[in-house]
Amino acid sequence: MNTKNEPNSFQLLQNNTNGYDNGIKIDPRISQTRYLCFMFVEYKNLSAASRCWIFQAHRMLLAGEVQTIEEILTAFCEGWNTHGELLTPYFEIRENRFVILVVDETRLSASGCSIDSATRVMKELQQRFNINFFDRTQVALQINGNVVTYSLKEAKEALANGTLAAQTILYNTLVATKGELETAWLVPIEKSWLSKWLPPHLK
Repeated sequence: MNTKNEPNSFQLLQNNTNGYDNGIKIDPRISQTRYLCFMFVEYKNLSAASRCWIFQAHRMLLAGEVQTIEEILTAFCEGWNTHGELLTPYFEIRENRFVILVVDETRLSASGCSIDSATRVMKELQQRFNINFFDRTQVALQINGNVVTYSLKEAKEALANGTLAAQTILYNTLVATKGELETAWLVPIEKSWLSKWLPPHLK
């Protein structure tokens, strides 16, 4: 719970006087289901070693929710700091399901307190929109071009009965760096952590 001296993210959003369009650029080349938001540095200029955290929503985000989340995260990132020094952050929302926070640590590393503050803002968003961003038991798969989620139990059963194939694409929310995000974000089940539950004849 925030103290009287520590405004929450929504108060910061209301108090921000810089204007959110100054911090957000929507690339017209991308689909309407993917929003890119560039803060202090463009994605292409981030170090491959930049740390990232992925928060998977339990359902599709509505357009209005995406807009508000972008505004709140913009306000948050503008002041995201470690021990009073501003970090170099970036965020994007993919497929209207995945919120990705990134910090380029080549100049300054994120501290435990700064990481906690990011977790706190995501929990505030979770409460405001009644969206679960922290359910690690949900497995996100790409099926017919759509994001489809299974509980881990359902995924195991689907692998066992052949409903899911070894080549089915998994959204790997465990990636921890920009480099991994670029090379291991979308992977077939047979090359992911879920492969341990493939039937023996498919391994």
